[in-house]
Amino acid sequence: MTATNSTSDTFAEYVLTIWQKKYLILGVTFLLILISIVVLSIKGLVSERYEVHSAIYINQPPQLTGMNYYQMMTPAMSFEPLLTSDDLIQEVKRQYEEKFKIREIKFELFKKRFKVKTEIAEDTGVRRRYSPVMSLTTYGKTPEEARFIMERWVAGAIKRYGDLPAQSVKFYLDFYRSSLGETQTLLKQKEQEYVKVKWELHAKMKELIEKENILAPTNIPLDLQKRVLELGTARTAQNVDVNIQQGVTERTGLLTELAQQDIEIAHLKGTLASLEQSLEKLKKTPSDLNKTDLITLIEDTKHDLAAAEAKREALQKKIEQTDNEITKLQKVVTELELRFESLGREVDALRKKFELFSRLKNEAEAFAGITHFQGDYPANYRSELRLVAGPVTPEIRVYPKRSVFALIALVVGLFLTTLFVVLNKYLTDIALKTSRTSG
Repeated sequence: MTATNSTSDTFAEYVLTIWQKKYLILGVTFLLILISIVVLSIKGLVSERYEVHSAIYINQPPQLTGMNYYQMMTPAMSFEPLLTSDDLIQEVKRQYEEKFKIREIKFELFKKRFKVKTEIAEDTGVRRRYSPVMSLTTYGKTPEEARFIMERWVAGAIKRYGDLPAQSVKFYLDFYRSSLGETQTLLKQKEQEYVKVKWELHAKMKELIEKENILAPTNIPLDLQKRVLELGTARTAQNVDVNIQQGVTERTGLLTELAQQDIEIAHLKGTLASLEQSLEKLKKTPSDLNKTDLITLIEDTKHDLAAAEAKREALQKKIEQTDNEITKLQKVVTELELRFESLGREVDALRKKFELFSRLKNEAEAFAGITHFQGDYPANYRSELRLVAGPVTPEIRVYPKRSVFALIALVVGLFLTTLFVVLNKYLTDIALKTSRTSG
């Protein structure tokens, strides 16, 4: 109880001391408030800020049905980054420095002066629609500076981006026209190459079939006939004959001739062996008449056998040569078929691309009429940005505010003066206790 009473008494003493010193506390606080007001009244002593506002209206041009890619050109949100673009702010900064003879300001700090605000007019949860009116805010150290910065900002924005739809249409129209011309040229080249490869494939397939028929005649498969016929007519504009020779199965192929030659050689060898056996038997008889005829017959048979073997060797070389040619032709035909299919896909893709750019070009030309765009430049210039609230020279500064600084001075003055009184009381009490103890 004694400790509690002592604490209460001490607190009461401090409160009483503060009350006794109330005029000192209020006087010092009033003095601080007065000093802050005087300081704020001295021009140039504290950096001032005057804020100026403007509002611009964004005209939304009509949209063509189905042209969703143009709808992103002119809504309010698309202008917001443009109004604070580096190029525009840099130009305003240059004019501001020249006008007021100010040394170069850091661009990052200068850009922070510019604020753009866009209100949401409608939010359905699926799509947001923004108000066509945009609020612009900037500031300067003097009312004249603030107004000049705003005027240059608004004028520069209207000059640069007022005809944004026409500029966008010009860009898209030029792009679609150039793309259409490039696609058309490339399509023509690919179609010519496609036709060239097509007829080259005709000729090589015909040559391959004829080589295969020379090697081993057979009935041409139905699917192969269809493949050749599907490639084109029998004779092309380049006079390339792609007809498949009819009746090729009636003649003998090289492989058949080789087999027949082998049979003939075997027959001649058998005949020669038989004749030589007969000659051996006749040698045992005294008569020479039959021997002479038999020897002549054997010589003729040997001559025929040598001729047959020479023919067989020639046939074998021709077969090997034809087989090599067929292998090369098969490789060429395979490569041509792959190239033919690839070119077909490229031509189809280019035709679709050509149709797409044709449609886009026609839509862009139609949209150009809506945005008053004709040829290379707008025919009847009309800015899509319109100033609806021009800048007014500000009379009241936004920083520093006297009321705010007076309130701060009041709080600081009360706090510091009260703290001084309390500390003074505390230190005085300690000094008294020390003197009593020592005495």
